[in-house]
Amino acid sequence: IASGIIAIAAALFAVRTYGRNSDWHDDFSIYFSTLERTSQKGQLYYNLGTACDSLDQSTRAAKYYELAIRHGKNTSDVMANLAIDYMRTGRNSMASNVLASAIAIDPGNAYARNAMGNILEQAGNTNDAMKEYNAAVSTFPNLLEAHTSLGILYGLLDNHNESIGHFRTVFEKKKDAASYFNYAYALYRKGDRKAAENLFMESLALFPENNPAERFLKKR
Repeated sequence: IASGIIAIAAALFAVRTYGRNSDWHDDFSIYFSTLERTSQKGQLYYNLGTACDSLDQSTRAAKYYELAIRHGKNTSDVMANLAIDYMRTGRNSMASNVLASAIAIDPGNAYARNAMGNILEQAGNTNDAMKEYNAAVSTFPNLLEAHTSLGILYGLLDNHNESIGHFRTVFEKKKDAASYFNYAYALYRKGDRKAAENLFMESLALFPENNPAERFLKKR
């Protein structure tokens, strides 16, 4: 199933609260000038971190999140963002420690739970990873990354009903080539070939370009 599933389980999804569509260079200038005269440095450093994340500057973003935490912005969401940037820059051990703190502060932080699941899965600790993913979707049922991870892992355990259930949830929320394929492939592995083939064909009609369903149907 690992080669069949095209959606990557280790999807990383950070909490974002900064959403301005403006010139980032101007925003950075504003933040730095404000830092000199504000007492809310933690919030400003947090905003700088999210701005860097929007530019895919994970190393720089992590430094600003660290400064935000040092200046009192030590919330579960900030820690989750910091941990995710640690993961993106290959510092999983540090990320794990920060995520443990984030979850201790807010056990219902679904993004922190999902990220912890990613780390545990990468380390080969499937059982604990699944516990974290299940905790994530229990708190936030629409966290599709966690459902995808659970669909993959339950499939690897040949628990087809659970795998199908999680992939169906993703499929119902987000109909794209990947969700079609994963849902159809899970049905195929359970033995429901007719339903799977119908989904593969429907997927090809909707997404004819570079669709893995076409390759799968040719190989089977």
